[in-house]
Amino acid sequence: MKTRGRKARNCVTSMLIKFFRRIAERFTGGGAGDHFSVKLSGDRAREWRDILGAAELPIVSDVPEKMLVMGRLDVPCYFLDLRRIHPDAQRKIAEHLARKFGQPLEDIETEIRTSGIPILAEGCRLIR
Repeated sequence: MKTRGRKARNCVTSMLIKFFRRIAERFTGGGAGDHFSVKLSGDRAREWRDILGAAELPIVSDVPEKMLVMGRLDVPCYFLDLRRIHPDAQRKIAEHLARKFGQPLEDIETEIRTSGIPILAEGCRLIR
């Protein structure tokens, strides 16, 4: 009986550790030394290649978050790891998004600073 109780506690402890690790990744950009990327394909890959010269993008966490995207609920998204992107490249991204969505560049830059840049998980291959 003691063994079963210990296993159950270990399982719950393990789940809690994973849960809090994911929360920490979201707010700190991953654990010590963790660097994740996604490789895009198709039209989205071409779009990012035009902007940054690459279709492999650094992301904050390997766990996608559910977001409201273009009127669709619970769309899995990764977040671009802006700490791993040069400020000049960040400016190119902001300029592209301002043109694409017809918004003032300053508004896009503010949105990027406050909310980040979501990347749809669909069509992405996670790279660890």
